[in-house]
Order: sequence, then C-alpha cells, then structure tokens
Amino acid sequence: MVERKLLRPESMEDALGQREHYQRDALPIAGGQSLLVLLRNKLIDPKVLIDLERLSELREVKQSKDGISIGAMTTIHNLFSLPEVRTAFPVLSQAASKVGSTAIRNLGTIGGNICHNEPGADLPPALLALNALVELRSRRGTRKIGLSEFLRGYFETTIAPDEILCSVEIPQLPAKAAGVYLKHAISSRRRKYESVWVAWRQCRLDRPKRKAPCVARCSIKKRFAQPRKLRPQRLIR
Repeated sequence: MVERKLLRPESMEDALGQREHYQRDALPIAGGQSLLVLLRNKLIDPKVLIDLERLSELREVKQSKDGISIGAMTTIHNLFSLPEVRTAFPVLSQAASKVGSTAIRNLGTIGGNICHNEPGADLPPALLALNALVELRSRRGTRKIGLSEFLRGYFETTIAPDEILCSVEIPQLPAKAAGVYLKHAISSRRRKYESVWVAWRQCRLDRPKRKAPCVARCSIKKRFAQPRKLRPQRLIR
C-alpha cells in the first residue's frame, strides 16, 4: 500500500508554507471528488496531500457593486442554492445544478472543479462566458488572471507548484443582461461526443418599436477540445 502524508493546515499561511516546501510533491485536496478518482486509478502519485477543509476563509462569498468573489472551497451545491449567485449569475447556478450527483455537488467545490479541468466539466464554460478571474496565492504574492488564461488544456492549468487557488471573481453583469446554460450530449459505441454551450446577452430595451440590438457572448466546450469564448456576429435567439 502506498503511504502518503496528509497535512491539515489551520491557516492560509501554513497551507502556503507547506505548498512552498513540498512543491510538486504535494497537491491540495478540497472536496476530493476528482482527486480521489485519479489516486485510485494511479494516474497521479503525490507524496503529500494538503487538506484545505479547515480554511474557512476559502468558503467566503462576498458580493459588491463590482461583482462577486466566491471562495475556492464553496461547494457546487451552494453555487446553485445561494440567493446572491442564483439572482445575479443564473448561468453559473444553472451550470452548477448539472454537475454530477447530489453527493458530488455536496462535497465538490468550485476551486477543485476548475483546477481538475476534466472533459465534460460544467463550470468552466459558464465561468468563461462570465469573464471570470481566479485569484492565486503563494508566499511570493497574489496574482489574478482570467480563467481563459488559467485553463491550459484538459487536466491542465497554469497554477504554479507553490500556489493555491483561493477564489473565483466574476464581474457584475451589465443591466438587462440575460443568459442560459445549455448542455447537449451525444454518445454512441462508435462515437463519443459532448458539447456544452453557455451564452448570455444584453439587449437594449429602450427602443421597443425597433429591433433591439444585442451584444452576445458564448462559451463552447467539446470533448477533446479546449473550452473557448466566442463573440458571434449574429444574435443568439
């Protein structure tokens, strides 16, 4: 049996110190819904696991006039049950409701979901369409980058070996913005294909007698292709 060290830091400073010390030999563990599957199938072999469960600051959800900051340890269940998310960012709430089973949603976290970045994940396309940023912290400092820059390829991100993803920030949507999350999957013996569409649009409603112009943005995710954000020329209807 493979023996691994499990660390349970009591503070963010401790966690960052452990991350810096062990570097690539350690991996943070949040809900564990994806990480434990990889361990069981011997796809990864970290010597140390850093349990983030005791870091309450990573569960904070802060809303302001500029948008919302969601702690990385916020569960998938909370993403579609919290009023501040359901009201202000319904696309994200809709995407969260499609994630796995009830047990997975209760334990899985927004930070773990996007760091794992697996094919078929529901949250990355929704967050891309919302222009989300991720906050990464290390003892060297804090940096914020767009999710499109953070996601490299399936199962890959640009997080450094000494960093921990602390929060996801979503800028406030423009007035009159509306959106929808749609997921379409096709699977057969010969062909496995999955596409996920996310779109939101802003329409000018101040000219009811004229055709309302619309600014549209969507994110598409296909199996074996990196999610991308598109700005289609035609209106999404």
